[in-house]
Amino acid sequence: MLELNSAPTGFDYAYKSGPNRDIENAIKAITPTSDDAEVHNTRGIAYSQNGNQDRAIATFSKAIELKPDFADAYNNRGVAYNIKDDYVCAIQDFNKAIQLSPDDANAYNNRGNAYSGEGKQDRAIQDYNMAILLNPHLVAAYNNRGIVYCNQHNYDRAVDDFSKAIELKPDYADAHNNRGVAYCNRADYADAIVDFNTAIKLNPLVADAYGNRGVVYCHKGEYDRAIVNCNKAIELQSDFANAYNTRGIAYRDKGEIDRAIEDHDKALKLNPDFVEAYNSRGIAYCHKGEYDRAIVDCNRAIKLNRDYANAYNTRGIAYRDKGEVGRAIENFNTALKLNPDFAEAYSNRGVAYRNKGEIDRAIEDYNKSIELKPKSVEPYNNRGFAYSSKGDYTHAIHDFSKAIQLRPGLAVPYNNRGNAYSSKGEYDRAIEDYTRAIEFQPNLAEFYNNRGTAYSEKGEYDHAIEDYTKAIQLNPDFAKAYNNRGADYRDKGEYDRAIEDYTKAIELNPDYAIAYNNRGGAHYLKGEYESAIVDFSKAIELNPDYAEAYNNRGGAHYLKGEYESAIVDFSKAIELNPDYAIAYNNRGRAYGVKGEVDGSTIPIDQGSKLAIIRAIKDYNPAIGLNPEFAPAYYNRGVAWLRLREWERAKSDLTVARDMGINIITAFCNDYENVESFERRNGVQLPKDIAAMLTLPQA
Repeated sequence: MLELNSAPTGFDYAYKSGPNRDIENAIKAITPTSDDAEVHNTRGIAYSQNGNQDRAIATFSKAIELKPDFADAYNNRGVAYNIKDDYVCAIQDFNKAIQLSPDDANAYNNRGNAYSGEGKQDRAIQDYNMAILLNPHLVAAYNNRGIVYCNQHNYDRAVDDFSKAIELKPDYADAHNNRGVAYCNRADYADAIVDFNTAIKLNPLVADAYGNRGVVYCHKGEYDRAIVNCNKAIELQSDFANAYNTRGIAYRDKGEIDRAIEDHDKALKLNPDFVEAYNSRGIAYCHKGEYDRAIVDCNRAIKLNRDYANAYNTRGIAYRDKGEVGRAIENFNTALKLNPDFAEAYSNRGVAYRNKGEIDRAIEDYNKSIELKPKSVEPYNNRGFAYSSKGDYTHAIHDFSKAIQLRPGLAVPYNNRGNAYSSKGEYDRAIEDYTRAIEFQPNLAEFYNNRGTAYSEKGEYDHAIEDYTKAIQLNPDFAKAYNNRGADYRDKGEYDRAIEDYTKAIELNPDYAIAYNNRGGAHYLKGEYESAIVDFSKAIELNPDYAEAYNNRGGAHYLKGEYESAIVDFSKAIELNPDYAIAYNNRGRAYGVKGEVDGSTIPIDQGSKLAIIRAIKDYNPAIGLNPEFAPAYYNRGVAWLRLREWERAKSDLTVARDMGINIITAFCNDYENVESFERRNGVQLPKDIAAMLTLPQA
């Protein structure tokens, strides 16, 4: 989520002075003993415009002392108080100015600024309305009212006011900058950039427009251009805290988290009460996985401004990613209570609901977020995730594609669409998307890992290993990449290298059950069954519901001849996953072989026959669950042979052969040859079946 402090240029004040006063020379022209109230008023304006508000206030006070009904002096002293953030004194002076001069539009405009400073936005708008009513050509009042509308998130009305100010004064740089901010908040980024460009052309030395243009480029995912603009803003104004904060966000979203935090630190050093910078740094800490530090920063932001919805939203993200989903949802709820139109909070709460498994509630929140902010990428991206969680990859791809359409230069939606294509088995399209993601963000290890997975599914193990290796180079602590590379080394038959990678994954993540299971599989393939059982058992200890690990441990027990233990493990795997076709097949094998070993007479005794029937009862659901499961047809065919069910046996063996099983090789691996099978089972195979299972004569 982007959380940027894009803000309009400050309010315009209207000083009032008598005719033909040369303000630049006022300080030189006046003598300390002058009793001309107009001269003191003019001199006060000069002091105020030069930044010396205390001397300005003293000088305006002298003018009022000399001329107690001097409305302009009250107005101007109110401006000086307002610049000092002394809104109470400012409003008192503006009230007096309005009392003395009820038709003074400038005094209403200035009092509106003071009310806005106090946070009384509605009263501010009332004053701007009165100023405009009294003087429909008062540019400052339109600009200032637009700023208040921006603060109220009413960006459409803000744009209207800034546009009116520009119509009245086309070279008004501040109004162009401010309208750019309103466009930015409406996600009209192209229009925003046009306005910031105009503001810069009209006044190339004002840092605000560069900083705000940097914000737009951040929203567009053009982080390098954002950084260039922030650098220029900082060059023009070295204490520009907002520019440091925005540059930090650009670095963060480029993946350069430490540089981001450095910039947020700088912003906070310049402005220790910079609420948005605490929040932005909190987001950066979330990206580093330092959730407790993120929460501390959010707490600081909330202490400074208890109504700052963004900080509750960010704190919700930190709690969510810590796994404290309930506390996360509480924070998102508070953010939405403070700002019912907070699209990002709906999107983030949706993620929390998705993490709870409440996918439909998540989608409801994403829909609301999209309704509020239809040009925002994040809710489309998140809704795509939700649809993927439901296995609805078509809708997921549609949402990720919409996110890409909105921000073509953003890497994440390409990565996510790649994941959806990969889940659909469309690996070439997945690889295309991962490659695009890498082009936009070449330093993110996850993208290489994901592309490696797609290559692996295609059987292109060398390409996959190359990608996993790159992911590990970018992130040496990336346990998943080690695990995945190990899987491809295993599939290439390089078991020692596979074990080495699985061991590294476990070293990085000692609770990584999948890595233990996979290392067990490599030991299994090396014939190291005891080591395999140790690893499978550890995987089960870490995840007692890990059906695959039970199945695999059962396989190791099977090959050790420990058929009872094998059957127990296969049964547990089936209990955990009743649709686990492989486990049914394997348990069937174990029952069948156990029946052979236990059989004491030839022809087969009743106990062995029951074991074979039990095996067939397992092969049946294996085939029912997966009609393309060729090994189950082969195994059932052999079981039918042992029961002298010749036609059934021939049918199953034929299906297995047609599906690609080399039934002769499989049969010879199990029984050496037909004669051995006949001898062990006390049967004589029909000639046509014997021929099916015998190597052709040379």
